[in-house]
Amino acid sequence: MTKPRQAAGNEPVPIQRSAGPDSPIVYRYGIEHKIKGGREIEEGIEIAKMLENAGVEALHVDAGCYDNWYWPHPPIYQSPGCMVDMAAKIKPHVRVPVITEGRKDYGGQKAFVIGGGSVGCETALYLAQKGWSVVVAEMLSSAASDLFEANRTMLLALLKEDGVEVWTETKVTRGHLCKVYVEAHEGQREFQTDVIILATGRKAVTDLTELSKDLVDEAVTIGDCNSPRRIKNAIWEAYKIGIII
Repeated sequence: MTKPRQAAGNEPVPIQRSAGPDSPIVYRYGIEHKIKGGREIEEGIEIAKMLENAGVEALHVDAGCYDNWYWPHPPIYQSPGCMVDMAAKIKPHVRVPVITEGRKDYGGQKAFVIGGGSVGCETALYLAQKGWSVVVAEMLSSAASDLFEANRTMLLALLKEDGVEVWTETKVTRGHLCKVYVEAHEGQREFQTDVIILATGRKAVTDLTELSKDLVDEAVTIGDCNSPRRIKNAIWEAYKIGIII
């Protein structure tokens, strides 16, 4: 076995003395570089042993180096948990905890969407297709009611197909930590959730409109500064105003 090139043996000792006994030392390093001539897993294991013997209380391991940043900073193209297997190779050789990373997989979590318009429903569908368990609460009697009927029919069918629970005529009364309380036809209910998403509508921003009236003789508004809607509404309003002026 080649002696590890990382001179890590005594580094934690002065750190511990400075920080005090109540401050645990967690040491992060790359257990393998994944480039030709770089550190390999065997050397990474020996470094782990050295660090434990030097007093490190937990190891935070990753892979790669500055020559291949897509390992220490994994982008979406890496598989979820792409470095868990490397940490598993280290753990049998040390007694301290081994922490790792490698692009978190959000599948399996629960989301509660407050607001069942087009934005809330499309967000719910996206999360459900990523593996989330999703509930949508809408105060009106129907969900996605702001969509053209053909679009709405298909979206609701997709939500059902992907297991999204859509609760209409349902009012959220309060939320606490990872729990949401609602008032529905069936009475009061509560839902466990990891994430709460607000999709409760939009309001027009009119500050600039009011200011412009003091600067010019005539100020004309179109689109979302009147009320948030579709791009076709802004185009149609612009067309009509263009004809007049």
